[in-house]
Amino acid sequence: MEKMKPCASILSPCDGKVESVCVKPDDYVYEWEEIAKIRNYYGKIEVVNIGVSGTIQDLHVKKGSEVFSEQIIGTVFDDLIISGSD
Repeated sequence: MEKMKPCASILSPCDGKVESVCVKPDDYVYEWEEIAKIRNYYGKIEVVNIGVSGTIQDLHVKKGSEVFSEQIIGTVFDDLIISGSD
């Protein structure tokens, strides 16, 4: 039986509306790579990223979706490979 890899949640950094989604399920992402952009209620664009690399498992938002701060907007299967990025 295959072991399940750890899953990491992708969280919205703010309340607002999704401006763009840069990835889709099954895409591989690197640490701190841009996943989406959210326009907050003050008009500022906030970039969504995550501190792990791995495969996008699922996304719960699309362009135009309303989101809230700390809302889980997707998940990543962490590949557990440590990559030194500053």
